[in-house]
Amino acid sequence: MTQHTSLLNDIPGAALKNIHRLYLDGGFAIVPKQFGIVCPWDPLNILATSTAICPFEGLESTFIDVKAHIQATDVVVTDAFIRTRTLTEDGVSTDSLWLRYNISGIAGSKTYVTLMETTFNTCEQEPIWKTNTDGTLSCDPDSSNFWDSAFYCRDTVKYVRTPIVQTDTLVVTYVASASQSGVSHYSKINAIVPRTYILDSESDYIQFDLMLDKNECDDSTLSTMKIRIQKTPPETTLLPLPSRLEAYEGTGVETCETHVPDCNCKQSIWPIDECNQCVLNGMVGSSPAQRTKLCTTDQNFISISRFFYSMYKQSRIIRLDENTRAVVKLKQTSEINGLKFAHLSIRGVIPPICEGCLDSATCQGAVETCTATWSQTTCQTTCPVDRRIYFFTFSPSVMLGEIIQQDATGTKDALQLNFEFDIGGKIYVTQRVEKLQEVQVTTSGFTTWNRVFNAHDTKSTVIMRDYPEIDFC
Repeated sequence: MTQHTSLLNDIPGAALKNIHRLYLDGGFAIVPKQFGIVCPWDPLNILATSTAICPFEGLESTFIDVKAHIQATDVVVTDAFIRTRTLTEDGVSTDSLWLRYNISGIAGSKTYVTLMETTFNTCEQEPIWKTNTDGTLSCDPDSSNFWDSAFYCRDTVKYVRTPIVQTDTLVVTYVASASQSGVSHYSKINAIVPRTYILDSESDYIQFDLMLDKNECDDSTLSTMKIRIQKTPPETTLLPLPSRLEAYEGTGVETCETHVPDCNCKQSIWPIDECNQCVLNGMVGSSPAQRTKLCTTDQNFISISRFFYSMYKQSRIIRLDENTRAVVKLKQTSEINGLKFAHLSIRGVIPPICEGCLDSATCQGAVETCTATWSQTTCQTTCPVDRRIYFFTFSPSVMLGEIIQQDATGTKDALQLNFEFDIGGKIYVTQRVEKLQEVQVTTSGFTTWNRVFNAHDTKSTVIMRDYPEIDFC
């Protein structure tokens, strides 16, 4: 094959405008074809600012590095700094654009295709629903004060501010003769794990369908995709991913890793090296045989510290439900009397309890500034989903040597508890922390050590997306 290309067009000003005399420009070098590729048609030039759009099939190592970016003439700026593309197919408006790459193998040699990295637009805008003149009725169908008016709440006028939800998606279809075929879907709600696909023959192929909606964030968070194509095996093994515990090798830190399926923390998306249910269970009286099978240890957890921690979501994008899960983490154990396997930072996985219902959909504050009806029955049955108040009651599994009693000067360094939440498959965190510390209190002349902490007495909990995981030094 040759890297020279020609356009399927007439030659302007030529007598025989449909005859292309390529030899007049000189000869063209030819090279063996290394792989096959069909690149997407991009009539709107959305990929115009990309680094590498359509690689030459004669290269033994090359990249696809694309960035979906709308042109300045198509930009509409919203209150949330979200831009909107004008998408059309054959002159007809459409809500999404489909960009497809199809990469195929070559007979007699292997082709390695690695999906290295993909990012997606994440900026969104919540709706502001239209209300009647006194604000007592809303076009929001989830509101208990729903304005059931086909005229005033028709689709064209039901919003004061239109919601924007990002739906960009990557669909990867892998068809192979010597490997397991499959289809994977990636979007803003699930992270991409770098993976190498092997094409053994000309009938093997991998297809990347990047489906883009008409909404786009600022330049820093555009939807992107980077793919490596090569004829030699990757220098690093990308599948399966190595254990994160390899970072402890040579440090003298003891680790505990098991591949027993039942040891995954129940209903948890956190990695097994952070949370091992078998170890937690084994610390409270399982047989020596089971404890030896998992990780040899003679340590015992106790459960004496009880933390009451409340959370109220302020955003409809972060919507809690009965499937939400929360964990309490002790990222740093006691150096002398702490847990043998310090990387097992998760000390409890719990579901939420639906405790109450905000009385008004128009209240913009949190639990402490809005009136509410406190009833689990009301919360679970008649309360609209966007007004439910969820509480989390944590009882972390800890060791006696990890707990510190508060002294008169307050100089003892108590360990810190962190809290994370699985909401719709995303991990959220909060800046609020608690100390694993007994506090001396005096009531009616009697002095006791308090182990009950009501975080909800102070205020509701603000949560945000979790990105890098940082352990304490």
